[in-house]
Amino acid sequence: MLWDANNTMVIRRKSYRAKFQVTASVLEYCNMVARKSTSIQLKCGLGNQYFDLLTELATQNLISKRQIGARFEYITTPLGREWLHHYYALMRLQGEGDYGNVFSSVAGQGLKRV
Repeated sequence: MLWDANNTMVIRRKSYRAKFQVTASVLEYCNMVARKSTSIQLKCGLGNQYFDLLTELATQNLISKRQIGARFEYITTPLGREWLHHYYALMRLQGEGDYGNVFSSVAGQGLKRV
């Protein structure tokens, strides 16, 4: 338990992200460089259900899954980069964060300002 300066118990709420926010973090992390699943789990702050999310994103063709030896690597597809482009556009419209300085590769055309 946590207590504040007035000796009152402080209740911390767990911060939850919406599925589209988690998807955006995975797509951004896997953009341009193939990543291993455990690396994605750790860097994107995913829980134990990360494998289900990666499978779903691969099924939706937002990431590409390839096997190298005994392990799998994931990389964002052109469709996934397009998804990110639209995600950042929506965040700008909502005024959430500064997405004007975000660079993303859209549809395999190289780095473009979105």
